[in-house]
Amino acid sequence: MKLSKFAAAALIGLTATAGVASAAPLNYPMLARNGIDASQYSDSEARQINTALRNGDVTTARYYINHEDRAVEHPADVNPGTAQLAAQLGLNPGNYTTGELEAVSTALRSDNMQNVAFVEAHDNRMVPGAKGVVTPGKAQIAAQLGVNPADYTDAQLNLMMSNVVGNGDSGLITAQHNYK
Repeated sequence: MKLSKFAAAALIGLTATAGVASAAPLNYPMLARNGIDASQYSDSEARQINTALRNGDVTTARYYINHEDRAVEHPADVNPGTAQLAAQLGLNPGNYTTGELEAVSTALRSDNMQNVAFVEAHDNRMVPGAKGVVTPGKAQIAAQLGVNPADYTDAQLNLMMSNVVGNGDSGLITAQHNYK
């Protein structure tokens, strides 16, 4: 009988703890006092806003409230750090992301001019396998098929290639698959 009372007390305690734990992420008093809907933010963002408001840090609070932490950097987004790095590299900061400028800087320090040229030509932005992007491998497969590599994706060329078989002497022949 005592064991069941103990088990019941433990169960009540665990249930109460679980209820408090699940309610804790939604309890941001500073957000509520300032009319900020916590459901519009991740738990981490809500905590940052709550802490910033509690500490009187309006700049940080606004940063998270306006979802600036979610912003994606675009090449035209020039900040003082990007401008300085671009100036050191002799590049236009409006044409590169910070990551691209850092990649050029790293490549220059490593004396890897091939990577510098790769980023400066914006070849790093190409989506491999996409239509219009021609890689040496894609060009080779397209040449074997007698098609323009820029007109097809990698997947389309691979599908076309899977439908042909080389006979060793006269090039490629079409294979017919009969599935029953």
